[in-house]
Amino acid sequence: MSPTLYRSLENNTASRTLKVDYNDISLLLSQNSCTVIDVRHPEQVQTGAIPGSVNIPLSELKTACSLDEESFFMKYNAAKPSKQNNIIVLCGNGPNHAMTAFEIAYKSGYKKSTQYPGGWADWLKNENEFNMSLALAEENPALNY
Repeated sequence: MSPTLYRSLENNTASRTLKVDYNDISLLLSQNSCTVIDVRHPEQVQTGAIPGSVNIPLSELKTACSLDEESFFMKYNAAKPSKQNNIIVLCGNGPNHAMTAFEIAYKSGYKKSTQYPGGWADWLKNENEFNMSLALAEENPALNY
């Protein structure tokens, strides 16, 4: 994890409004050091989601944060994140929804929460670019240096 990202996620001040980008979230996911909460409507998530993310619609997030572990698991089919976990919230409806989700999580005690304002659209764009680069590298091994 980059030193800047690590310090930012460890910062527990109320004024923190950290935002992560595709590279940050990819790194955190590869290290299994975050929980991604997708606050889009379930119909929107059917078109695709970040692998391993938990879908909690924005309208349910405040209630979900207050559920006990068993109730959370029964409703969302995932373990409830610890308040010590790095939480990344994202949406598909722009940065305002992601910011609202961040505020709800933070005020619910998830002090190591942050937002991914690019949301699903940014993730998909970057994943497609990454996969195209891999395909080109496989087709043209001489370009790898």
